[in-house]
Amino acid sequence: MPFISAVGGCYLGGENIFLVKKGEAYFYSPITLDTNTLFIKGEVAKKYSKKVKGKERYYADLEQIVYIKEGEDLVKVAETKALAGILKKVRPLNEQKSELIPRIQFSLPEDLSQLDYQSLRQELYPSHKPKSFEVIQEGDVVEISIQVTHKMILLFALISGDYNPLHTDPEFAKDLKAFEGKNIAHGALISAWFSGTGVLELLGAGFRLIKKDEAVFKRAIKVNDEILIRLKIKRKFFEVVDGIKKFYVDVEEYCFLKQESTKYTEAVTSGSRYQLYY
Repeated sequence: MPFISAVGGCYLGGENIFLVKKGEAYFYSPITLDTNTLFIKGEVAKKYSKKVKGKERYYADLEQIVYIKEGEDLVKVAETKALAGILKKVRPLNEQKSELIPRIQFSLPEDLSQLDYQSLRQELYPSHKPKSFEVIQEGDVVEISIQVTHKMILLFALISGDYNPLHTDPEFAKDLKAFEGKNIAHGALISAWFSGTGVLELLGAGFRLIKKDEAVFKRAIKVNDEILIRLKIKRKFFEVVDGIKKFYVDVEEYCFLKQESTKYTEAVTSGSRYQLYY
């Protein structure tokens, strides 16, 4: 879903939006490798302004739905809502309902498209091996430190198509006092670290994200910032569906921004539900 969010948000807002809050996201069925066509429907449902610490701030409520094509029908596979901040200095953002946006084929730069599966794959770390439902315990915690680089942000832009200059262009960022003249990481990139490297360490391989709780982005993560990703298992449970046990884990997700050698400030909070397949 972080990839979908970046694509849809970039289309709706262009270079003048950044993620402030991500609403609940629902994943109704997986998007598999043989799914070569996605359709993303995006809306700017509402735009408004309010004063924050005496300054006028501008916001937009965004809605996104993802479909895949099955025969002649479009089938909904995911949906989410988001609150975006709007930069006043850039072109106005209007309330709009978009047409379905086809992503028929995603083209990588030629030198990257030559890389094959063996070149791109990475062996799992020993800690990423699948863990049984019995081994996973409520209260389990993992913490991962990440030094955010401009290259990481550009690589995420490459695969998501979100080349918003707020994230990628150092010249554009120079005039943005709110972010100390630096590019900031995509909110969806932080979410990807939660559900990627973080959950691999916490649960091991063999899970699928099925529900994303509201994510709140309290502070922007800038180039060269050091962050701490912290995940904690809140609850584990199973349900019996048609005689088959299905196993789930609810995870609390936090991103802390390092400000001094021993001081961290909460930057992002979220939560997710994962289904286990082992």
